[in-house]
Amino acid sequence: MSLEGINHLLETLKVECGETSAIVYDVEEHARRLFRSMQELGFKSPHMIDKEDEFAIFFQTEIKNYLQYQLKFTVSFKSTKDLSNITNPLDVVYRLRIIFSIDGSYKVSLKDYDRDIEADWNIKILAPEEFQINSQDLKWRHKFYPRHDFSQHLDDCDEVIWTNQNGFICEGSYSNVFFQDENSNWHTPSLENNILNGVMRETLVFMLNANEGFYTAKDLHKAKRILITNSMIRGKEVNLIKTAKAS
Repeated sequence: MSLEGINHLLETLKVECGETSAIVYDVEEHARRLFRSMQELGFKSPHMIDKEDEFAIFFQTEIKNYLQYQLKFTVSFKSTKDLSNITNPLDVVYRLRIIFSIDGSYKVSLKDYDRDIEADWNIKILAPEEFQINSQDLKWRHKFYPRHDFSQHLDDCDEVIWTNQNGFICEGSYSNVFFQDENSNWHTPSLENNILNGVMRETLVFMLNANEGFYTAKDLHKAKRILITNSMIRGKEVNLIKTAKAS
């Protein structure tokens, strides 16, 4: 299926601040994913940068300069793969967004992240008639912007998970999903289901030694534990709202 019509790409990074310093996580990983999407979609690159390594350096420099100007803090970079605990934020958490346009321009913004990660969160699986993707529509492999609006489905839950036309679990509106089976093995939908390869997803596949495969709503309903993941919440254990549509 054509990828025409994607004019903006988005990356969201987590920034944690102490008294005088700020840490940004997985900057290089975000940069490399963004660059690969830009290349595949025909986006112009700032300053005519045509090599992934050079773009990663440019991306890190832009973010560091922006944060040092905005926060007046010393800025450093870390990878979540180096953390023993993936849910240990510092005093203040910000969400940094960088949106790249197809013409090579970009915009950076910074906002307080005020969602209560410690609260209980509920998720639900959308029925096919509510929302479903075609596994041949490759746009879902990219973090394009603006995203589909799922607000109408979030009245009774914190996140929604969708399936593809084959009935296989894909991902959520802002997260990837992992689940633990009765034998304590971890699983996550394969990229072949046509999902975004989230930066935090890659980290948890590594940390949990997770199996990547093809799973249905029934597998999630039988799970011992379910996590949703993204760069802001890292790994958040959630409750699945029971529905009559598990299949």
